[in-house]
Amino acid sequence: MVDPAVRRQALTTGNSPGDARQWLAGAEISPAVFRLRPDYAALLIVADDLRPGPTDEASDGLLAAAETRAREMLDGRAPEDIDEICEWREAYRAFGAKPQCTRPNHARERRPARNSGN
Repeated sequence: MVDPAVRRQALTTGNSPGDARQWLAGAEISPAVFRLRPDYAALLIVADDLRPGPTDEASDGLLAAAETRAREMLDGRAPEDIDEICEWREAYRAFGAKPQCTRPNHARERRPARNSGN
């Protein structure tokens, strides 16, 4: 198992400690999470040596498509009003997390609302 301090450093700095396979192998989900949400799934990805670069037509198109899908899903509502998001917030509360501090990434749903003035 990866030392929790090392895992915390990796999560907060974005740097995978040492061997990425070791770090990934040490990741775990508490059985309590599955008792609360048997449908829970996680995907962990480690990417080393990524270099930021300028956007291009392809990346702009992907972002625009994601914003369109999110805007359609919101249909004028706030992200907090989406049933699936409310359910996950309740799940977070059930295992002691504060959903406003430890929330799933709903940035793609918030961005269209923010950009459209809603």
